[in-house]
Amino acid sequence: VDLPALARHVASAHTALASEMAVRVVDEVSRTFRLHQQDCCVLAEHALGTAANAVDLHRRCAAIYYRECHFLALCLHDMAQGLGQTPPDRSSVAFFGMLGGPQFVKALLEALGSLCRDLATERTGDQVFLVHAGSMIQLLVETLLAYFFAFKASAEEVEQVIAL
Repeated sequence: VDLPALARHVASAHTALASEMAVRVVDEVSRTFRLHQQDCCVLAEHALGTAANAVDLHRRCAAIYYRECHFLALCLHDMAQGLGQTPPDRSSVAFFGMLGGPQFVKALLEALGSLCRDLATERTGDQVFLVHAGSMIQLLVETLLAYFFAFKASAEEVEQVIAL
């Protein structure tokens, strides 16, 4: 959505963000993290209470986004640890079964690929992103390995890992 349309949406649905500065930050956060602008509005509303200016608002949005990503990765990692038990934890097996097996692996590999691609872009100078990417890659790879240990990787999945 272009900036005027985003500004109209913000004015009608997110009045706390109804300033040109906040609209620009929402747009920038949306492009930086590849998130829908409406999701970024909610993120910015949460960050607005502790932000003093546009740079600080962007930084707070990033911190909240990274924290949420890390939390989700830790949940996956924790459930994956149950797969390594003998016998595998039944709730972990059921959890990963509900995530769709091959679809889960595909999504996890796409997330890893996205993080790796971002490491080779202009974000390489962003120390906060580098710390985030490093910890996310470690958690996701460990989760993937635990998953493959329990469910045995297919030839196609092995090729996807090699392609990373």
